[in-house]
Amino acid sequence: FNFSRSFLLYSISNIHRRWKGFQSHFPRKHRLLPPFRCPKQDLGHRSLKPEQTVACVRLCVSMSDFRGCVLTPEVTMILHEAGSWQESIRSCEDQNLSLISLPSEALQKQTCRNLRGNDAKQVWIGTRRSSLTGDWYWLNRNGFNDTNWARSEPGDVSEGQCAVMSLEGDCGWKDRNCCEDARPLCYADPQLLQII
Repeated sequence: FNFSRSFLLYSISNIHRRWKGFQSHFPRKHRLLPPFRCPKQDLGHRSLKPEQTVACVRLCVSMSDFRGCVLTPEVTMILHEAGSWQESIRSCEDQNLSLISLPSEALQKQTCRNLRGNDAKQVWIGTRRSSLTGDWYWLNRNGFNDTNWARSEPGDVSEGQCAVMSLEGDCGWKDRNCCEDARPLCYADPQLLQII
């Protein structure tokens, strides 16, 4: 079992019905602990503002990830409130997270796999088209090489300068007007064991 298949955060409405299914995927020595609210002082978990309607699941951090040995797991969360692309950036930042950037195929696939069954149809991701050059870039400044555009996407500049990711099929991306409403997909990188 790959650690990346487990997700830290689920909406309150989904957490209890999914709990038993995820629990069965873990070997006995790496079982998930029951859901709980993340205390702000707990260094093994990301803290959320109290008004955010999410729950936290504590994971065993001894498992591996495609990026290496995880000390503190990644956080991937779809916020409930839809907004424009710019509003979504602020909503993620209010939770000490970032609108997700998906610069690698491995992270794209892992994220898509982990979001299966979510009630959102599409979510904002952290990419935008430059008004000057028309090129796409990630908010975290990583290279824009491995892409997952849906068929016939992206369109021309008039069709949109921001992008959403579908949560159906292969999680293809579509360009959208940045002022449209969608739910934000927020993210924080895992802390990995550094080998010196």
